[in-house]
Amino acid sequence: INAEYMGDLRIMAEKKEEDHKMEELKEKDKIVPETKKVPLEEEKGKLAEDMRKLVEQNSEFESQLKCEIAKEMPMTEKKPISLLLAEYKDNKFFKSLEIVSKTFNQIRKARRDGNCFYRSYLIQLLEFVNPVKGAANGVLVEEKIKASKELLMIAGFDPLIFEDSYDLLLREIIVLKTVEPEKFEATLLNIVSNPETSNYLLLFLRLITSAYIKTHSEVFMGFVTEATIEDYCLAEVEHFDHDCDHVQILALTSYMNIGINVYVPRYDGQMETSKFPDAAPEYPIHMLYLPGHYDPIYKPTQNSKLCQLNTQLILNCIQLNKKKKKKKKSTLR
Repeated sequence: INAEYMGDLRIMAEKKEEDHKMEELKEKDKIVPETKKVPLEEEKGKLAEDMRKLVEQNSEFESQLKCEIAKEMPMTEKKPISLLLAEYKDNKFFKSLEIVSKTFNQIRKARRDGNCFYRSYLIQLLEFVNPVKGAANGVLVEEKIKASKELLMIAGFDPLIFEDSYDLLLREIIVLKTVEPEKFEATLLNIVSNPETSNYLLLFLRLITSAYIKTHSEVFMGFVTEATIEDYCLAEVEHFDHDCDHVQILALTSYMNIGINVYVPRYDGQMETSKFPDAAPEYPIHMLYLPGHYDPIYKPTQNSKLCQLNTQLILNCIQLNKKKKKKKKSTLR
């Protein structure tokens, strides 16, 4: 009995010693109990909630931005390009814009709503209708608009979609041809800025662009990422307030046969010029392209010498201020 009792005591002592060693190891290695894992469904739910909040924030920001843009004038009257230079005086584009100001002295500011190219092209097309100018381009604009009805039908557009816009644009051309010269500018601005008329006219230009691309799909197919030309036109061209790309510019200017020069400032102070289309008989329309936006620009005329002088005066003031700042910095050093 004593032997059995002693054996039990030995076993208990060995177990106690093992437990003591285990406690020491736990303390030494700081063994922590295993944390409870979050179920996969709970993780997915949290991620979905975070994504929902992010989408709501982006949607709210876009709505605020659209409200701010909607407050802008769709198109302004001609302004001295010196105002643009003053706006960009501390920007890397300033030197490039100086180059532009040596050739062009006036600019219109188009609303940044995705239609800026179409609106800028439209107003310059309609300017040719001015009887005071007496340019042949005015006749060409009217002829091309009249002929666009056949193009749209060949491309498969139902007349119910475009007839109202087609008739409206021809009526506005007649108005501009017959309006008194001193009222031409105000009438023109009302046509391209009044939502009741301008939205129809902008959509009509988009339909002409889409029709030309569809009827010349072999030319443009290699430049679009969508599966078909129809998909591209539906998503990018016919979508109102959607930014215009080079494919659309090439298509619209090719149909109208009135070329444009697009001036693109660079950060290194140089200026790039792109012509659309390549084989236009002339390029009487000029636009300035700053990141994501087009504005029409104008060369000096006999009536704009004062504006040109104003531009030069502001340029001189900007240069003088820069010299003063440099002199002040060197004095501080």
